[in-house]
Amino acid sequence: MKKALKRKLSILAAVCLLASLAVPAVKAEAKASPIDNTKDFYAIQSKVTLSGAGTGYHAKLAYVARGSAISFGIQHDEFASAPHTGKDELMVENVFSNNPGQQNYDWLGVTLNPGQSYTLTLTLTKAGSATVYLDGKALKTYQNDGLKTIESSDANEYLANPLPRVEGAGRLNGDVVNARFDNICVKEGKYRDFKKYEPTNSGALNTDPDKRYPFFLPNKVKANPTLNIATPSAKSVEITGPISGLAPGMDWDSAYESVSGIVQWVRNAAYFPPKGHPDHI
Repeated sequence: MKKALKRKLSILAAVCLLASLAVPAVKAEAKASPIDNTKDFYAIQSKVTLSGAGTGYHAKLAYVARGSAISFGIQHDEFASAPHTGKDELMVENVFSNNPGQQNYDWLGVTLNPGQSYTLTLTLTKAGSATVYLDGKALKTYQNDGLKTIESSDANEYLANPLPRVEGAGRLNGDVVNARFDNICVKEGKYRDFKKYEPTNSGALNTDPDKRYPFFLPNKVKANPTLNIATPSAKSVEITGPISGLAPGMDWDSAYESVSGIVQWVRNAAYFPPKGHPDHI
């Protein structure tokens, strides 16, 4: 009797085990992206895809303000120092000013697959501390005092605080860049994704579409004559084409402003909440 009972219990346990194995596993909830979780005041995030031909090309996210900047993205450079030579790698360029010796280049040692898409995030605090992320994982934090937010009731100072941009560039004449940015998200304080807000001091949204203004406005900067800048959608940018027009001996280090295609989002001057207002920076 006891042996029969044990056999029945063993069979029952096996059935329960098989049943549990047959139940499909519950998928873990996807984690929110860094731009949703960050407490940093500024952030830009995008799915970035880079390909190209020649000696060098890159696709980067950036923040710029008053001659200072920080950029983060994918760079391919056939003339980079070993072990980065000829690879698609993550790089951060921290520009303290345009003066000689005020630019710091940091290869992060992360090699990527050419032509594959990666989600990159760049966040920035009001104190000038920037953090970079790859596919949701924080990689490193940098300091740039030139990117500190200036609290001011002056409209010009307010509008000149750090601005987000995407950029595609080539190294030399004849180099070809194909930089694609999709699902672009921009955060500034509580503002997200180019939403429209009422240009008054009430702080309330206006339901009249004619009285609502976008907080950010896109500004294309075509710094090289043969680069093409396209915006397939409100959240996508393509920067493609060959580099041309550089003087002999010039490259992307010595002629930075002549080798790039840029889309920068600027604050709408029509919407200027005064200092002390909850919407003010």
